Amino acid sequence: MKFTAVALLAAGLMACDDKPDTTPTPPPPDSKPTVAANPSGIAPETQVVKGSQPQATWPANGVDVSLLAGKVGFHLPTGFSDQTEQSGIANTKQSRTQLFLDSQTRQLAVTSEVTPPPGEALDTSDAAFAGISKGLLTGLGNQYQDIKTTSEQTLTLHGQRFRRMDTEQSVRGQPVLASTLFTVIDKKVVTLQVVTPVKNSEAHSALVKTITDSLTVKG
Repeated sequence: MKFTAVALLAAGLMACDDKPDTTPTPPPPDSKPTVAANPSGIAPETQVVKGSQPQATWPANGVDVSLLAGKVGFHLPTGFSDQTEQSGIANTKQSRTQLFLDSQTRQLAVTSEVTPPPGEALDTSDAAFAGISKGLLTGLGNQYQDIKTTSEQTLTLHGQRFRRMDTEQSVRGQPVLASTLFTVIDKKVVTLQVVTPVKNSEAHSALVKTITDSLTVKG
């Protein structure tokens, strides 16, 4: 498959490498978001560009996240704040990314909605999911160390097929967990990624459960 859509996992992995602080902006990569055809099979990245220091705020009841103009939604628990604007993410008509960070647990949740280039038809078939998974692993393998897939499964949530991939990898020598949930809706690849340091594995499982339990998909 020529096109795969991968969200902000690269920046998320780097964010997990830093200690908690009072300004929870993750260390950003240098390049701006891109969405392009990808004959090599290596997943393109939507990356954070450097922005101003945010004012740290933590909604008392967590954050309700909305994608595709409300068609997809889920809840993040108390401790997470929306860092999208403060992180300087440059969204386009082809690619929209949201970034949420818990600076105490160093957990990151990132969503993306990506429109494939003309001529690239994606769906929720096993073949399409396999292509997206392959591109994700290739992109991560080119940037991080000791990456391995620990599990992969197809889920049906509210009548919508999703693919979940769980991986482990090292970032600057620190092992982290990553869970990626993706699907195709309205001709867009929708991706949700959660990243947590390995030492907080219980918190990682709890966060993924909170998200999947609260996930809604409107027809």
